[in-house]
Amino acid sequence: MKEAGFEKITASYSQKGDGIKCDEIIHTTTLSIEIKP
Repeated sequence: MKEAGFEKITASYSQKGDGIKCDEIIHTTTLSIEIKP
């Protein structure tokens, strides 16, 4: 259930190297966006 938008977002987060797993990135993406827009 990965959407193109999520894939691009996960790519950006993976470049930052927050130490978050791919699956966790998708879950934390929405939270991170709200916390850190």
